[in-house]
Amino acid sequence: MQKAFPLLIFSAILFLLLPAGAFADEIPPAQAASVKEIPLEGPASSPKAEFSGMDWHNERLILLPQYPEKFKHEGSPSLFAIPKTRILSYLNGTASEPIWPEQISFDMASVKKAVEKISGRRGWQGFEAIAFSGHEAVFSIEAHGPHGMMGFLVRGRFKNEGTHITLDEKSLTSIPMPVQISNKAYEAIFTADGKVYAIYEANGLHDNPSPQVQVFDIYGESGLRYLGALPFPPAEYRITDITAWRKGEPLTAVNYYFPGDKKTLDPIPDPKGPVEQLVFFSFDGKAIAKRPEPPMTLINRTGKPRNWEGIAPLDDRGYLLVTDKWPTTILAFVPRQ
Repeated sequence: MQKAFPLLIFSAILFLLLPAGAFADEIPPAQAASVKEIPLEGPASSPKAEFSGMDWHNERLILLPQYPEKFKHEGSPSLFAIPKTRILSYLNGTASEPIWPEQISFDMASVKKAVEKISGRRGWQGFEAIAFSGHEAVFSIEAHGPHGMMGFLVRGRFKNEGTHITLDEKSLTSIPMPVQISNKAYEAIFTADGKVYAIYEANGLHDNPSPQVQVFDIYGESGLRYLGALPFPPAEYRITDITAWRKGEPLTAVNYYFPGDKKTLDPIPDPKGPVEQLVFFSFDGKAIAKRPEPPMTLINRTGKPRNWEGIAPLDDRGYLLVTDKWPTTILAFVPRQ
């Protein structure tokens, strides 16, 4: 008893010195990362572009406007593309002039009509995400129908040596909605081994108590075939995009919160201000889990929240990010920590 008493005193002192909640499963402190803007010019630099996603295809960064029909190219709606070499030249300092993204014709009219037939003419809310699997592209679409929010996936393919993307109307497939939250659907998708994984935008404990990833076979004969769902770890705020999957690499997602979202989201804890960060997940083809590293906070010295809606890895250097129209169109680079 005499030997145990000093140990008991020491344990009590140690307990008092520990911060509150130290024994709880807490989120580790965030890292902080600088954000280097890459200037754009031309139609893609307009806030009307309202970019909602991006991904790499054949060494070109393909940027997805939420409403491609606002940007006509050769009589069709369009997406935008930037060669990787042009981005690297700017970041390496060998080129300083703004980048003018080229336009890619986008055949989407029949798909938009099909969605509006289901949701109603005013239900169309545009494209939200893009992911490639070889030459196949998969897009997520958001709409508001008679019974609330709706999400869709549709398959597309490059034609004419990469100058044109045509959507396959027959592949249009609805995505199960886990909950009904105004203006929330599927803003993050990635592909792996012939499947596409769709992640709902809101996955907080109060907002979506049982978050899941919806899984589809990309190459189904009659379209995107639904395969079921995988559990997704709870994540507060919004998941607005996620990187392409590379074996052995983490999945990195954009995690954003604007105080105005308080009208529709109930985050734990309430951050009392905007949140701009990257969060990390592991994926082994069967399950998705949170990784142990802390979130990466994006340093913002402007005082204006930046609604990051797209992310793509840039080799092993870091990440490219793009905003929608808030506060304006911004393409940026964030180095790995």
